[in-house]
Amino acid sequence: MTALNFTNSPNILKGEIVTDPVQDTLDRIDELGIWTVDGAFLEFSLLYQERTPYAEVPMLDGPCYRWGEPFINACLMAMATDRMIQMSTEEQAAWRYFVNFENYHSTSAKELNANGTAIGCTNPNTMNKSYVVAGDGQILDGTNGNVEELCQTPGYEIEGEQIWKSLDSAFMSLYNCQEINRCSNSDVITDVSPCKI
Repeated sequence: MTALNFTNSPNILKGEIVTDPVQDTLDRIDELGIWTVDGAFLEFSLLYQERTPYAEVPMLDGPCYRWGEPFINACLMAMATDRMIQMSTEEQAAWRYFVNFENYHSTSAKELNANGTAIGCTNPNTMNKSYVVAGDGQILDGTNGNVEELCQTPGYEIEGEQIWKSLDSAFMSLYNCQEINRCSNSDVITDVSPCKI
């Protein structure tokens, strides 16, 4: 007689349901059809454990990007821990594109600014000027006997700018305790004309 090891398994005797996620996915592929694109996508996801970070939803005013909750959570984890092992290869690439987008849309100090001690820049003022912040905390804005050193202005027009701007908006929504835009406008047609023709 073979003894079963229930140490890391649900207790079948207590009526817990045992599910196999791999078998569930295979059943779903059979249900969709093995020759369909949807079936192939599920098979690809099963084999390579890849997740798509976003889906593009066409709207009247241009594409809207719906960000996957697992990707958003993986990004929040990366920001909190500096680790990216929870991300798939595609998600890591998306994160790096996003960081590049943020870098190109932010002011930055050069390595030689503040005699090599620059630690950052101020937020741009109403004149869109951003000043170098030295290692001792001094803002080099030309006041209080300091020299004036301006930070580099941001660059623009990077590849996929709309996509990464959308992710930035998603993070700002989280920061402001608002719901992320899910690109799910109602599909019910609304009559905007009060008169009958």
